[in-house]
Amino acid sequence: SVTLSFPTDMIEIVGISKEKSFLSLWTEETVIREEQGEIHFSGGTTERGGIIGSTTALTISVRAKHPGSAQLYFKEAHVLASDGHGDRKS
Repeated sequence: SVTLSFPTDMIEIVGISKEKSFLSLWTEETVIREEQGEIHFSGGTTERGGIIGSTTALTISVRAKHPGSAQLYFKEAHVLASDGHGDRKS
């Protein structure tokens, strides 16, 4: 479960793709809260042993509102262990 934050004065979210995601189970629909500057998604994988290494969860397409730099950051993130118990690893 992840909530990303972004500066609404700098960028707008124009698209989200799950096409190349390692997540095979989506426990909640992905939500863009444009006014609050947040994107929330939640999911999991059925891969035995979970995820090892680096991979892609979502591809987010943005459009700049004006020149400058902007950062997206993790406002909240929870990772559950792939051990049959789902112990939280925040």
